[in-house]
Amino acid sequence: MSVIYQLFVRQVRLLKLKTALRILIISIGITSSVNAQSLNEYCLSTVGQIETANKTPVFDPTPPLPYFIDSVENLPELYEKPCNKIYRFFWESCDRETFFSYSPTLNKAFIQGYRRTNWGGDFAHLEISPSGTKSVPESLVNSGFSRDIPALNGALFRGRSKGEALFYDGDKITNLFDYFPRLKEEKQSLGWYFTQTSKNRMFLVVDFVRSKGNPFLIELKPGLKLNFIYAPKSLKNRWLKLFTLSNDSDLWVVSRKSILTEVDGKLQDIIIVSSSSNIQGPINVEQMTDGSISFQVENTSTKSTKNYFLRQASPIANCEIMLDANKPVLLEPESEN
Repeated sequence: MSVIYQLFVRQVRLLKLKTALRILIISIGITSSVNAQSLNEYCLSTVGQIETANKTPVFDPTPPLPYFIDSVENLPELYEKPCNKIYRFFWESCDRETFFSYSPTLNKAFIQGYRRTNWGGDFAHLEISPSGTKSVPESLVNSGFSRDIPALNGALFRGRSKGEALFYDGDKITNLFDYFPRLKEEKQSLGWYFTQTSKNRMFLVVDFVRSKGNPFLIELKPGLKLNFIYAPKSLKNRWLKLFTLSNDSDLWVVSRKSILTEVDGKLQDIIIVSSSSNIQGPINVEQMTDGSISFQVENTSTKSTKNYFLRQASPIANCEIMLDANKPVLLEPESEN
């Protein structure tokens, strides 16, 4: 009985092993199918309706007064230029500084200027809140307000000395450039801008033209977590715009010579235009109301253009060119006007 029992146990184990192998093979097949399918999720079409989605609101240089200021007269008495005895002797009066920035997230207004003095120029950079008025933290002095960012519970400022990106949560200042040592080697002020996609992914884009190092993006996530995204050297000295499509959050980057998408933490070319053509932009590259990305390819010789729409593939998407992350598509220019 013991020999028969042992044979029975071995047969059961063998059956379980075969079953496990079948499941593994099926799983690999499903994974391969999904991966193969994912390469064809997007396509290009020359058919589409030019109706742009809602654009980012234009910055208002004169934001409405917050309730705790009530009127311009209640702003701190600061002046546009040093207002001392000598200045008043020659020009009789000083111009009052009334320009301020406001962060709804922090519920603070920011204003800078010169106090009225007998001699010299007493510069002040102040923050005003319902609890009172005080000087901004030292590292924020003489910075420029960039924008309010509710998703990060703070506001972004541009440093005056080296153009750093300074994030203020109402308590402490975080210099985002401190996380990337090579930027400290830059002797000139750096350019950068903040952008947010339709799926609320937030990015800090360093000026690819003025930076000496390789181009890169910084994704800002809630909790002020930073995600470093590598970009190919080919993007250096190029303009670019960032997008996400309507039904997913994959990052798409449109530049003068190519369109890229994020693969394993790096930007990878998926559409390339020929040497005799360019993608017109950045103002001509826009997101449509249906979520697709509209762009034009121009023949640099004839100046003729062709419209394309990058969109997710579907039975009603009018797909003409399927996109494959492993085989970038080469777009040739139009030959005739």
